[in-house]
Amino acid sequence: MRPKVKICGVTTPADARRAVALGADYLGLNFYEKSPRFVGAERAQEIADAVAGSVDLVGVFVDAPLELMQRLRAALDLRWVQLHGNEPPEVAEALGDGVIKALRVAGPLVEPEIAPWSVAGALLFDTPPQETGEELYGGTGRSWSYGDVVPQLAGGQRIFIAGGIRPGNVAEVAASLPGVHAIDVCSGVESEPGIKSESLMIELFKRLESADSKRPEGARAQAR
Repeated sequence: MRPKVKICGVTTPADARRAVALGADYLGLNFYEKSPRFVGAERAQEIADAVAGSVDLVGVFVDAPLELMQRLRAALDLRWVQLHGNEPPEVAEALGDGVIKALRVAGPLVEPEIAPWSVAGALLFDTPPQETGEELYGGTGRSWSYGDVVPQLAGGQRIFIAGGIRPGNVAEVAASLPGVHAIDVCSGVESEPGIKSESLMIELFKRLESADSKRPEGARAQAR
């Protein structure tokens, strides 16, 4: 069974409906105002209404006030809240169930680095920051050495992988990370920042399904 797919940075109801129709399991709505994929509460409501009950919605926040996250979560029926900044574990505890903590991986991780995030329901491993003072928290299109870090960490929590995943490498990424719950795709299926390409999304899902169908039955059963 292929990993689940999160299409992140969705900005229009039309893109949301296309992504769900093609097989997306999660849709990410970005509430970080400096992101080119930022959506305000009104647009986010339009997107939520367009796909209500058909997909898990994830609200993506960067060091946002707790009250704002709680309010948007309730208003939009967000199944998950993704913490993509420098939030402490106490924020995840306050939010309760359905927290994804994003960790920007700059090198091999060890257990003490992720132990404080046992309070989160899922971990998302993403591209490390560049030494440029960049304020892009995700959506950079940069790949990284996923397999060097993640397999030993895939324990009780759901594991999401992000960073430079696109149709051309999605099958390889999925094959290298058995047991990973989901891949997170953003710029890899865009025609421009915030605008999803239907053709690229089609190709992404096609390559994932094709790769899965070629795996030995035993390997597919183990992945389940």
